[in-house]
Amino acid sequence: MIKQKKQGQLIVVSGPSGAGKDTIVGKVLERNKNAWLSISATSRKPRKGEEEGVNYFFLEKEDFEKR
Repeated sequence: MIKQKKQGQLIVVSGPSGAGKDTIVGKVLERNKNAWLSISATSRKPRKGEEEGVNYFFLEKEDFEKR
């Protein structure tokens, strides 16, 4: 018997700054323990309240471009 792997579902939440993306994602993560957040990388400096590995992986421009 061949076992099939469960397939996941990718959901992209996109919108302008202040649209509520973080609020929506936070609610999805609270309600669905099987959901997880993929953390992106950026070459910009962290904004007030942002944390490394939580909001983004903050990289130097040269390192970002190499990756």
